[in-house]
Amino acid sequence: MQRRLGKRMLSLLLVMLAVTTACEKKRKSRYVQGDGEYVYALNDFKGATYTLKTGKKRTPGVTTRADELVVNAGSSVMRSFNSVEFELDTDVGDFSSSTMNNFDFYGKEDSEYKVQVDFTEEKLVFFQIAPKEEIPSNVITYSEDIGNGQFRVPLFGLPLSKVTVERIKDDRGKSTNQIRTYEKKFLSEATHFLVNVNTPAYFDSELKLDMLPSKFFDEKNEWFYEVTVVDKPVALDSSGLELGMQLGNGKFRFAKTNNSVLAVDLNIADEAVGQDAEKLNVIFEIPVQWMDYRLVKTGDDAYLKEEAFNSIEEGAKFWKDREFALLQLDRVLSIDAASTNNIKIKRLEVGDDYFSF
Repeated sequence: MQRRLGKRMLSLLLVMLAVTTACEKKRKSRYVQGDGEYVYALNDFKGATYTLKTGKKRTPGVTTRADELVVNAGSSVMRSFNSVEFELDTDVGDFSSSTMNNFDFYGKEDSEYKVQVDFTEEKLVFFQIAPKEEIPSNVITYSEDIGNGQFRVPLFGLPLSKVTVERIKDDRGKSTNQIRTYEKKFLSEATHFLVNVNTPAYFDSELKLDMLPSKFFDEKNEWFYEVTVVDKPVALDSSGLELGMQLGNGKFRFAKTNNSVLAVDLNIADEAVGQDAEKLNVIFEIPVQWMDYRLVKTGDDAYLKEEAFNSIEEGAKFWKDREFALLQLDRVLSIDAASTNNIKIKRLEVGDDYFSF
């Protein structure tokens, strides 16, 4: 009896399963022809994260005019990373350095980075999520502090179509099994979206070469300097200058003007103390643009463009209060020449308390 009952129950379950499956197929909704391909639900992507994997170096980082950049370990004033190969697999498509030829990702080789997506009215934007020490200093200007030591850096965006998914009604006004998408003007009206993975919009950043935080040139701090021969042209072979020869040393402080930074010698007579910076013994002068930067957060370019300001008329702060300094090291005015325009900077070395060029 038990075996026969078992057979009957098994047969009954199979019949019920077959009937249920058949009913589901009959009730399944379908998009109308030509609609519904690659439609994604907005809620499925809010806060979605992915892993970007890097490979080998592609090109050097773009942070200086110098032939060689040396950043002292742990420096908080300048960070530089090379452009590296990368692969990013997401639910809307796969992206890589081989398919995005005009896009650079700056980071460490053979590493992994967290990427998060977010929506604007026009784009699905991909952001790198990382601590400050993993972000190049020329990129931090448009990053956002999201707390817990993490920053959000926009990378690229995909054109976005905002839609709802609704059932089509028949002539009697009743819902059918067919559904279609209806385009919406605002993200708040939509439930789903479509993207075009073939036309990504890359972040449009400002070029920032030899940029340091303005606070690096704190006028209250004292520095020690040395002037050393590291190279000389053939024309000076008979000058008696030898590589490694020290030409001068002493103490100095930085003094700011509206368009430069002065290195002011502190080995001065007592009567000169308190005079204007321009009247003191200047060791060298670096032409500077004092800059403010801002991430665009509205319009078609929201979170995909950076704006630069170097005047109050454009929206910048007073020059002394601006956050960044763009140094023109190739136009330094030095102690032993009236002008050194267009000099070649072979090596720039920077640390929190060290500066050499």
